[in-house]
Amino acid sequence: MEDLNYQGFWNETLKQMRAELGEEEFGGWFTDIKYLRGGKNSIVLGFPSGFHRDRIIKHYQKTIKTKLNTLSGTAINLEFEVIPDSETETNLTETENPVKETPETTPSAPENSEKIPKKQHPQMLEDYTFEKYGILGTQAKQRTGYFRNSLFLII
Repeated sequence: MEDLNYQGFWNETLKQMRAELGEEEFGGWFTDIKYLRGGKNSIVLGFPSGFHRDRIIKHYQKTIKTKLNTLSGTAINLEFEVIPDSETETNLTETENPVKETPETTPSAPENSEKIPKKQHPQMLEDYTFEKYGILGTQAKQRTGYFRNSLFLII
């Protein structure tokens, strides 16, 4: 495949899109798009995410193609690739290999583990407690001896 350089046409297309869309919209969608390479009557663009790529395809692809075709005088096809940046790759690597906590680094429970009484919110009425209005299970089982639907709220 021929490696043609359509970089100049792409840069001019970006200039025109900036003028039409305004700085805010252009900055939100077009600044992260990378010109990757040009082929025979095609341009390959790189995007930071699939969402970003899909948004451009849905809302701006026709306009971009029209501008490129007008500027170059030929029909240029657009190809899209998702290329995650190095920060995203680093985050993926860290999540794939999480640091396992050793017994030395794991915080231990205090030896004297007495229950600390919870303070009630000043605007909360004393009658409105979880125990009284608990999700089916605690109160319903006590009242009826059984429960049917775990999503039912007893009031």
